Amino acid sequence: MRPRLPRPLLGGLIALLTLLVAPFGEAAAQPLQVPGPLGLNLPPPDLAALDGLGLNTCPEPTARLDRLLYERVRGQGAALSCGNRLEGLLHLPQANPAYSTQPVTPLGGFDSLVAALGQTRRELVIANMIWDEGPDAPGAPVALAIAALRGDLAAHPERYPAGLTVRLIFGNTVRASAPLDPRANIYAAAEHLLAAGVPLTGDTVPGWRLEIASYASTYPHSHIKVIVQDGERVLAGGFNISINHLPREAPGGRGLDLADVGVWVRGPVARHALAAV
Repeated sequence: MRPRLPRPLLGGLIALLTLLVAPFGEAAAQPLQVPGPLGLNLPPPDLAALDGLGLNTCPEPTARLDRLLYERVRGQGAALSCGNRLEGLLHLPQANPAYSTQPVTPLGGFDSLVAALGQTRRELVIANMIWDEGPDAPGAPVALAIAALRGDLAAHPERYPAGLTVRLIFGNTVRASAPLDPRANIYAAAEHLLAAGVPLTGDTVPGWRLEIASYASTYPHSHIKVIVQDGERVLAGGFNISINHLPREAPGGRGLDLADVGVWVRGPVARHALAAV
């Protein structure tokens, strides 16, 4: 019998499809109305940007399902629907060797993520809902990866002709350890960066730029979880930078076995991810 893919794979694929399709369609052309006391009224998206600003031209597909989707997003993303390549999956907390070549390591999927972040050469955007605090939380090695990029830029600026920008964007949501403070996530990230040797202000490394921001609203908060590298590679999934996604045997692991799958895709769709965050 062929090994079956895990159920969490469905969550990762749904997350990617949501990223691809959610901004499109007739509803995308209308302001977002949120009823109740919040009174939010968001402007419609820039459809020219969503459709690639005329930089892409994709042939009309012939397969029935492909053509149905193409017609749905014509003028609102169809021009970015070609040229995308699935590069693999990121399994958390660990991958099953029966269906993945991702190595089993102390921090599981976060070790693979940290290795991937080191490939950034121009811009790294991490948008996530939760970033847990503490030295054993996965945000600590992520911050070390960011520090390594900064150090490599300082030592080898020729590898980064346009400089290097890192943007961390949070959902302004609460978590179990801080149920009344939506700022806890951005503070935890700042602490990890400082511990890794990355200054938050007054940095003197030429070409380096660090930006940290949070979603403007708490209720509702932002639930998006994507990572975009150099505007051309995107990881979409359902996992947070959280100890809940650590392997149970890892330092700080809670033994929850909270599984998730991220989907790496390279191509124009990465621009949609940037527009979404």
